[in-house]
Amino acid sequence: MMRCIIRYICILYDALQIAPTKYFKGFATRVLHITFSVFKLEVIQPEGFFLKNEELKTSHDKKNGLLTHITTVAAGRTTVSTNFYRYEPALGGAYIMRVNGPAKPHTAEPTLRFIARGSLQQKAHLFLPNIYEEITVKNLRGSFGQQVYLLLRVDITGTSNTELSMRLETSLQNPRFYADSAGMQRTFANKQDPRGRRLNGDKDVLISRL
Repeated sequence: MMRCIIRYICILYDALQIAPTKYFKGFATRVLHITFSVFKLEVIQPEGFFLKNEELKTSHDKKNGLLTHITTVAAGRTTVSTNFYRYEPALGGAYIMRVNGPAKPHTAEPTLRFIARGSLQQKAHLFLPNIYEEITVKNLRGSFGQQVYLLLRVDITGTSNTELSMRLETSLQNPRFYADSAGMQRTFANKQDPRGRRLNGDKDVLISRL
């Protein structure tokens, strides 16, 4: 998978920035071997790990590279924090999660990560434990340049009886928002009282579609 991603980057991008984790030396050598140094390769510090265009700038966790804030021209700095948690053992189903304890953090250790930058878009690639995440910002004006795209690929082959969740915590105060319904449509949603289903102090909120 790593080799395919590197070849894909060679086609669309002209610069690669790698955060200095314990994995980056071997990875940088592999990149140079595969790409024959066709684009600029740069090692950056955690403070320089961000995506930025004319509309917005992202901020990331210094340890694992996960998204923490988005700063836009219109709204300023907004908390948009993503973290992964796992529930073991799983006692619920696809819609109701019944757990016998609090969720356990899944992404605590430093991870391999790098940023690929090109004229059309820029991507942060995160290689978390059994999770590959892409964070994309497009170098376009208008609504396309105001969006942050997340792509997740999860390897479930090494686990059993486990529920993995991505928790999104924001400082947005607007109760009106839109949720994706089975990947086919945008549905207006509203936060509702969990009515006792919030177990063990968990922060998960039930969503009712209107």
